[in-house]
Parts: sequence; C-alpha cells; structure tokens
Amino acid sequence: MAGSLLDFAILSKNTILPLVAVGGCTGTYKIDNLGTHLNNFARMPRKGMIQIIIALACLVGCHPQDDIHPPYIGTAPIFSDLNEGNLIEAEVGEPIEFQLSATDIDGDALAFSWDRANLPPAANYVDNDDGSCLFSWETSINDAGIYTPIFTISDGELTANLTITITIVLPHFSFFVTSLASMQKLSGSLDGFGGDLRYGETGAGAGLRGADKICMEIAELSMTGAAVKEWRAFLSVHDDGNGYPMNAIDRIGDGPWYDRLGRLVAPNKLDLLHPRPQNGDPTIKNDLPNEWGVPNRQPDPNEPPQLNHHTLTGSRTDGTLYPSSCKDGEDSIFLNSYNDCIEAGLSREECLEFNAVYCIEPVSSTCSDWTTADGDNGEMIDYNEAQDPWATFGSSGRPRFGLSWRREGGIQEWLSIFSAVGCAPGGVITPSGRNRNIPSVGYIDGYGGIYCFGLKP
Repeated sequence: MAGSLLDFAILSKNTILPLVAVGGCTGTYKIDNLGTHLNNFARMPRKGMIQIIIALACLVGCHPQDDIHPPYIGTAPIFSDLNEGNLIEAEVGEPIEFQLSATDIDGDALAFSWDRANLPPAANYVDNDDGSCLFSWETSINDAGIYTPIFTISDGELTANLTITITIVLPHFSFFVTSLASMQKLSGSLDGFGGDLRYGETGAGAGLRGADKICMEIAELSMTGAAVKEWRAFLSVHDDGNGYPMNAIDRIGDGPWYDRLGRLVAPNKLDLLHPRPQNGDPTIKNDLPNEWGVPNRQPDPNEPPQLNHHTLTGSRTDGTLYPSSCKDGEDSIFLNSYNDCIEAGLSREECLEFNAVYCIEPVSSTCSDWTTADGDNGEMIDYNEAQDPWATFGSSGRPRFGLSWRREGGIQEWLSIFSAVGCAPGGVITPSGRNRNIPSVGYIDGYGGIYCFGLKP
C-alpha cells in the first residue's frame, strides 16, 4: 500500500532502519540475502553493506533497481593466536615474556584489559597502544602450577577474548635416597624411624602411606613445590591395606627418574632391574644421591665417607616382595627342608618361598609391613650369625635391604642384597660402622634409609 511502512526493519549496530514505500508505488519487493545477513550479523567477519534491491513496477517517482544503503554494521576486533593452542610452558625460575596482537578492520583504536585469574602479582602486561601488548613474568620456585589468564581487546563497543594457558613446571626431580639427617628430623630421633614408617598414619596399609608421606615431606624440604610429584617409597608389603601383596616395582610409575640436580637415574623400570641402575648418568649410579643431589656415602664433604648404604626395600632384585624368613630354629622341618633346598642349588629367596608352608613362626621381610620397630634386646650380634635367614634375635622382622652405594669388591645389588637383623631404630653412623649391640634396621652399615620415587619426572 502506497505510503505505508514495510513489515521489516534491519538491526545495525545503532540503528533501526524502516523502509517506506514510495507514494503511489505498487509492485514486488525483492530482498536479496537479507535473512542470511540478519542471522549472521553478530558474527560477521568484517564491516559490510546490506544492499536491498527493490524491483518495482511502479508509477511516478519510482525507479526500478533503487539501491538502499543502510549504515555499516561493525565487527569485533580479532586476536592473532600466540601459537597452536595458545600454550606457554616454562620451568620455575625462568622468565616468561610474550606479545599478543589484535586487528580491527574498522580502523578503530584498540585497548587491552584482562582477567588475570590465578596469576600472582609478579605477572603483568603493558598495552603498547598499537594493537599489541607485552606480557612478562619473573617466575619463582613457588609458582609451579597452571594459570589461565583471559585477555580482552576492545574497539570501544565490541570485544574479543583470548585465553592463554601458562604451565610452570618444577625442574626434573623424581628420585632420592632419604638422608640420615632428614630421617632424624622427621622422626625426632637420632636413630631414625627403624622399621615403623607409619608416620602418623593409622589403619590398614598405614606403613606404606606413612613411608610415602615421609618421601613427600623430604622432597618438599629439598625443593619447594616438589610434593606435587606424588612420591612413592620403594617398599614391598605382604598386605597393601586391601588384603593383597604389593611389589615395590609396581608402585613407582614408569619413569624416567631424575635426581635433585636433574641427572637421569634411569629411563624406565627395566633399567632399574640391574645390580645398578642402567642407561642413566654414570656418575651417580654407584653412589645414589640423597634428596640434595649429594652422594649419600658422604653427605657432608667435611666429614669422611660413612658406612651407611643399607637401604630398606622388603624386595627381591626384581623389585617384587621378598618372602618371609622363619624362626622355627634348629631341627625344625622348615630349617631342614630349607638346607636341602640350598644344597640343591636354588637361591635363598626361592628356598624361603618354597618352604614357607613348613614354617610355624614366619618372620616378615617388611617389619610387619613397615609398622613395627621391635628388636632391641641389647645383645651383641655376630656378623656371620646375622646372615642366617631364620635368626631373628628376638625381633619381629628381618627387613630386606639393598645397597645405595656399591661396596668395593663387587657386591653391588641396590634393590636386594641381605636381610637386616631386626626392625629397631638405628642410625648413629661412624666411619667404622655402627654399634652392633642391637638388632636394628641399620645393623653395621645403615640407618633405615629408603628409596623415594616421584610419579612425575
């Protein structure tokens, strides 16, 4: 109808544009692609012009193919991606710097803002007033974690956002031998923990959980933030708290493992299952380092080397649970059968395992799964007698241990070499060894140290 409003309007950034039919005109109104333009308005990639062509068969004053040009429709600025995924990774202590840029085909001036999310105050950016900004951050040892700041660019009316994911990782550190000093500090005793590693944990499986906590706290003492690496003590148990045996080798992850100074100890589990770790840094494999990256045989360079390499594992050389020994004594069925087994050429652990059925009083190779520190009977113990697999000297355990540093003369098994004479604490080491009066975890050459592995390199 001449002179009436058409039944549509175009929504631009600021305008509603009604079209008025020309007086006296009648005819067909063809709107090319109007619906598509309206539907896509909010995400149009550039300014454009919606051209409305009105084809008329009209009377006076009407012209076929009249073009009506509504106002321009604005487009939001566009960020340039920093990289694929917009990801940044750095080690703690490393500086981070990157530049973000954006464009606006309208030619509008651009300004940056952000939601810094969980970033610390040391992280900041500078708007260069040219469509770019410079981010910088001097990270520190306490900054390990994942951060997701959201940057915003605005042309005064429309905006665009870009999320950057910044991951700050700790240096490689996922293996150590617990030092005597740290075991004394955590236990509150000069003699350390002995075979009771519960460390405040209770209930089934408390020994393993407590040992893991000891590893975690010592790692944190050495490197702030290292607790996140999920530490596991290399210890086997007869009952993991759920009624099943647990092998030390099955609870430490897949590797690789590095010492406190970032030196490779071993790339994978197979490389651990040798007399000494293989395919790692050759300078550390024969004297495995403590939590400070120091060779544990001589933790204090101002003091002479220590006889301290007996390290608890409760395991065989393949990292699996070492079988229990037995205190049935002379002329017992167990002992006679055990001796026959040894004479037949089988190994000590094979003979203990095969003859366990004959044992009336089994003795744990794990200090009752690292929950007991019994064994102090005050009696002098003969070294040769201490090697008997059935002798327990009044103790409730004969914990198996390996050698953290290689003994001169070729004895070198780091995961399993002998069984200690008891589970009592014992950690006062001298260059000539320790007091042999008690059946302790550190009898002769140790203090009840353990190996700790991080599940994250």
